[in-house]
Amino acid sequence: MIRFTKSRVNRSIAVLQLATIVLALNFVSAFGAETPLDVTQAIEQLAGRNSVKAADAAAWLQKHKYTAEELETLVESLGDERPAFPGPVYKDRYGDTSVCEFVKQVLIDMRSPAVPTMIKFLKSDAKPVAKVRCLEICFLLNIDAKEAFPTIAGLAKEPGDVSVRYHAYWALSMVTDDTKAIIAEFEPALRDKDPNIQSIVIQQLSCFRDNAKKFIPELVKFLDSDAQITIWFAPDFAGTRPLAADVAESLAGMGSIAAAALPKLSSKLHDKDPEVRLAAAYAHALISKDQDPGVTLLLKTVRSKAAEDQSAVVHAASYFFRMASKGEFDDVTDKVFRESIKHPESKVRMFAIRGIVALRPADALELLRPLAEEKETEENYFVVQDAKRAIGELNVAPFPKPPR
Repeated sequence: MIRFTKSRVNRSIAVLQLATIVLALNFVSAFGAETPLDVTQAIEQLAGRNSVKAADAAAWLQKHKYTAEELETLVESLGDERPAFPGPVYKDRYGDTSVCEFVKQVLIDMRSPAVPTMIKFLKSDAKPVAKVRCLEICFLLNIDAKEAFPTIAGLAKEPGDVSVRYHAYWALSMVTDDTKAIIAEFEPALRDKDPNIQSIVIQQLSCFRDNAKKFIPELVKFLDSDAQITIWFAPDFAGTRPLAADVAESLAGMGSIAAAALPKLSSKLHDKDPEVRLAAAYAHALISKDQDPGVTLLLKTVRSKAAEDQSAVVHAASYFFRMASKGEFDDVTDKVFRESIKHPESKVRMFAIRGIVALRPADALELLRPLAEEKETEENYFVVQDAKRAIGELNVAPFPKPPR
């Protein structure tokens, strides 16, 4: 099941995957002359055994001007999960990129001209996983996909596959700038029977602040929910997640206008579920602007050495990164990141890397270069890559040039 929400800290993983596909597109466009294919042949060739022909087909698909019929064929290929770029050279360079992911990037590059065909596709009886990819494209097209708003709103309310409904609600707030229309779709979804649907709506309410203020009393009640959600990315990439944690994070995003939630958030600092406790601590800190008790609890957690607390440590590190991104509690977050850069848990180090770049770019090179120079292993691969990427964003070469 596809797990993705726009409010999660590690959206960067999905962005990295998208960037990899873009790199693949740019690379293959340099291959050979365009082969005179039709769309069906090009897609077959893309997933064939001949890597050179696959590269030709990729370049052709990227540059081709599509007729309406060809565009339908292309959109229908969002359900094609065969590997693209076959052969060891492409696998080593691009991993297991599928045809549908390649097609998805072609449609994103096409932007608004692809939307009418995607609307037709969303109304069809296509596989749920293909519709989810289509909704992801709409999300990324933003206002260019505004024509799809009524269709997406209908899918969101339609009984059926929960992942399709979930991604429909996720896309709604991106394809239009009509706040009243979005809120009108979100309001009944708060009372949906599926906590996953409630979750994706609750997460997005914080984006509307004053327009969502009327929902704060209802959100406070949700803090007592024991429901668990399953369609999401957690900081530690494992398990399910309590709905109450999403509620706390949404209240945190609303800031001071959610002050009425502080008493309930204070009681949740002692919740039996560590995710709820940490989310409540984060929310209390951002709403009250006080270090106690929220930041104090997060500090205690992120510094824990107990093996059974390591998942909570990752969550706490993610909240310090969010605070740094918002410019909150800079002195505390700076100290945490400097301590965490050598933490044994790789995911904690990854949040420290991103936090240092966001908060102290002037010090980042000195702190990150040792990480970038580590020998890559299965355990530290993403840490090393994150460090190299962060140094690159600072417009500095990852490694000093050798003397002549």
